[in-house]
Amino acid sequence: MGENLKKIVESKYREELRKLSSYWPAEYLTLKQLSEGKRRIRLQTGGEHVFPDDEVSRLLSTIPPYFHELMKVPVTLRYERVGGVARYKVLGDHWQRRLVELMLSGKYSYHGREELSVEEFIRLLKRYKSLVFVSVTL
Repeated sequence: MGENLKKIVESKYREELRKLSSYWPAEYLTLKQLSEGKRRIRLQTGGEHVFPDDEVSRLLSTIPPYFHELMKVPVTLRYERVGGVARYKVLGDHWQRRLVELMLSGKYSYHGREELSVEEFIRLLKRYKSLVFVSVTL
């Protein structure tokens, strides 16, 4: 009986994760496109997500213009729990990792930020809540 309950709970959990993943971005915008006024992206569901002007303005004023064609939003992260420690892995290429580093500190390194602590994630969300998407690893 306990094994059946465990399978039911796991099945329900996986179904909820599948539903959440359908709200994942189907497209990304360069910062250049944002600076030109484009604010909407398509989601996997077919719906749309709109980036608010205040967050876009804050981001564009933080990131040097020479990076605008290379960096894209939304920023995508994957939540993981390893050995009891929560972390957020930055998904995408080195430009995305550099973007996250600039968003957090205003500076960047060659490799950028590959992962964030919970505190850094919270700091990022406080400033750019609509520009960040998070997935969960089973």
